[in-house]
Amino acid sequence: MSRFTIMLRQLGFRGFALGAVALILSGCEVATSRQPIGSQPANLADLKVTGVWKAGQEHFYVRIADAEAGRLEVAQVKSGGGEFTIERTEMLVRRQDDALLVNLRSVSPESRSEYVFGRAVVNDGGAVIYLAGKKPIEAFARSAGIGIATRSIDEPEGDHDSIVVTNGFDRVAQELASPAGWQLLDFEHPLILQQE
Repeated sequence: MSRFTIMLRQLGFRGFALGAVALILSGCEVATSRQPIGSQPANLADLKVTGVWKAGQEHFYVRIADAEAGRLEVAQVKSGGGEFTIERTEMLVRRQDDALLVNLRSVSPESRSEYVFGRAVVNDGGAVIYLAGKKPIEAFARSAGIGIATRSIDEPEGDHDSIVVTNGFDRVAQELASPAGWQLLDFEHPLILQQE
């Protein structure tokens, strides 16, 4: 099981185990949102993202599902028990001013769509994704009057709380895209990707 899968399980997600998008974690706590962060879909026609990407030793496949809607499909092939399985998720890419915001779709324990979100930098066959950190998003939300919910997660890896942004999605997107927005991101666990 990948570190990202473990992190998502700690957050309470069950329908998303995409290990490659993941190497981010092990102890890192990220914020989630009930809606995608960023209202303007990025037009993916200009980005060369379709193909195989590598993060550490893991490979995953990305294809544009809808270029104008900024929707990517991300998949990883896993083997185990003598069978191959394909794990998939949807990544929504949004443009906020000059920033690319990413939202990885998952399903919460309450069967609600939620998104792990952050900011991406893509350049010449490489990308770095920084996810929004739990503590900085919580502090920002409280100071800006943005609704958040706390969910207590009881897992074998340890008990903790996760933060879910419940409203003020545009305000969060504006802040993430601003120069001060970099302070809301987790720089200790970037996801560094290379296109093959």
